[in-house]
Amino acid sequence: MICQDSIRPNNPIWRRKFDQLQSKATVIASVGVEGNIYAKQGTTVDTRITVIDKIPAASPRQFIETMPCMNLTDLSQIIAQVPPRSKQLKIAALAAPIVEQESLFDLSSVPKTTNIIPFPRTAITVPKVEVEAKTEAKVNWSEVEPVKYIQNHWNKELSQPQGLFAPYQIEGIKLSGCQSHPTDAVESIAMASIQSPSCSYQPLLPKQIIEQGILSDIQLETIIRAGEAHSKLLNKWVKIDENNKVRHYPYAEPDARQERQGYLCGDGTGIGKGRQIAGVILDNWLQGKTKAVWLSISPNLIEDARRDWQDLGGKSEQIICQSSFKPNQRIALNEGILFTTYRTLARPETTKNQSRLEQIIDWLGEDFAGIIAFDECHAMAGALPTKGTRGTQKASLQGLAGLRIQHQLPNARIMYVSATGASKIQNLAYAERLGLWGTQNSAFSDRQVFIEKIGNSGIAAMEIISRELKAQGLYLARSLSYQGIEYQTLEHKLTPEQVEIYNQYAKAFEIIHNNISEALSCTCTNEESSLTSAQGTAYSAFESIKQRFSISY
Repeated sequence: MICQDSIRPNNPIWRRKFDQLQSKATVIASVGVEGNIYAKQGTTVDTRITVIDKIPAASPRQFIETMPCMNLTDLSQIIAQVPPRSKQLKIAALAAPIVEQESLFDLSSVPKTTNIIPFPRTAITVPKVEVEAKTEAKVNWSEVEPVKYIQNHWNKELSQPQGLFAPYQIEGIKLSGCQSHPTDAVESIAMASIQSPSCSYQPLLPKQIIEQGILSDIQLETIIRAGEAHSKLLNKWVKIDENNKVRHYPYAEPDARQERQGYLCGDGTGIGKGRQIAGVILDNWLQGKTKAVWLSISPNLIEDARRDWQDLGGKSEQIICQSSFKPNQRIALNEGILFTTYRTLARPETTKNQSRLEQIIDWLGEDFAGIIAFDECHAMAGALPTKGTRGTQKASLQGLAGLRIQHQLPNARIMYVSATGASKIQNLAYAERLGLWGTQNSAFSDRQVFIEKIGNSGIAAMEIISRELKAQGLYLARSLSYQGIEYQTLEHKLTPEQVEIYNQYAKAFEIIHNNISEALSCTCTNEESSLTSAQGTAYSAFESIKQRFSISY
């Protein structure tokens, strides 16, 4: 049994459970394992290996000595701590004609709300042939080929939208030998009216991935279009001067480096953004670029990334969490996918440790040309200071860190991924590699001018930008079709007592609303700016509380 280190016989919290266990079985070894040996797999949690003979213990309340946590790197070190197996158990195992699955712990005291479900006590047989038949074949990376497609002209007649959304069709290219997405996809009317351009880039992927539909047609399209974008360089040069300030130029400048074009994937839930990221990384991996960075909003999402990578034939251990390495530790990996979070990336340099961003750059090298995938890239919103009703809001550390790694590694292949890329134009400030500003072909000289000119148009401006990016082959935003989905409204009728309670709270909120301005006038200074700022803060807090009350009620 492998579990966390705290689950051991000499822990008072677990002692009663182990007493119950030894009425049915015998604990013959309990060895602690230091968590640092799992660092490459993305965790450093101490674990414990407990070896159990399934025969009742002679003295249920007596236990062998539990071994403390040790730095065990070889299974033989654990086997050395385990006494010889009981002959009684060997004979019982040979005589047993069936497989019996039974919970060794008595789980009758476990609350019903938990997800722990004891094994059934009935004896079952396991048909070996059936189990083997369900095992999926491993993707073979030795059999790779370019993704096949031909140029395809836009069929305007088939693409006429109806309703709020239009059925999504792959435009500009026609794929062959692949399978359709499991469910129908749609895109908005505005996006459907714009044609995606043709492509010439051919990703290199294992044959099985295409033939077995592990990547669908629309997922393959993203990989093709991302590769097409990454194969081009922007007419935009970047240089970091002696004062550590970033300077951009729309023309070649001494010591300045040209930036590579990026790609934005705006697909919604169900299209498979994680698998598309894995596909883009795999395409580059098979072409020799075997280092990549995968950024996300939570360290727990590393398991989702590993699942998507393994689905394409990769190994779980090839995705390593940056937190496995200390800040001042060199990342000694010749290849791999470094998984990190925006919060980790934003950690600043200290007197003792370098910044996490510098740690990544040292590992990749300044000439790095592989993939940096900004998953859930909206986490970098606020990369520039913004002015609002409550004064100027500083740029977010996460947004600044995201910009910095793009500046430091201008040759990297940047992939932005988010279904909500920006709710307002200011939140696109992180999208340095889309060529929206600062290039010879752009109408805007820099980011600030872009935001000032476009920012006052609201959602309409975002629609224009999205359409323009799709026309350039830099953006797609598909979502699942809800055609055939049925909805049913469930109404909960409030009792008279519940209505009365709600009405009393509503009256209380009304009193606060009617008197909040006067209260602020009494407590604030006479300065108008102070009163305006206090009003904004107070009203924001009040409305938030009111909204949360209505939802929770």
